[in-house]
Amino acid sequence: MTIKLTSFDASEYLKTEEDIASYLSVVLEDNDPVLLNVALGDIARARGMTDIARKAGVSRESLYRSLSEDGNPSATTLLKVISALGIQLHAAPRQRGRAIVDELCGVLAGYEPTQEELDADPRLERIWTRYRRSG
Repeated sequence: MTIKLTSFDASEYLKTEEDIASYLSVVLEDNDPVLLNVALGDIARARGMTDIARKAGVSRESLYRSLSEDGNPSATTLLKVISALGIQLHAAPRQRGRAIVDELCGVLAGYEPTQEELDADPRLERIWTRYRRSG
């Protein structure tokens, strides 16, 4: 049996300001600079890379390179791109486990663990409790 895989391009799903803000918020929680570069590239492609490059004052090719997995943009470039995208970043204290809970909300929708499962796995119990509170 052959499985056919298609490539995934997040930029195709970033239609609204809310989509973009949610996507970037989740990415920032991971604290991964490579993921941030790629996510900003996804957002720039969704908005139009040529236009974003012009607004940021960098060449389109340079922007593609900077916002790739192998890119290493300077803080100045990142701030220019963020401004060109019309994004505003905010600082807040880190909330432990929030990213895990948010990610699992989709998985847990419609699922109710048994008390036996909750008793057997303290992590599941903590996640389930947070999920129920966020719900």
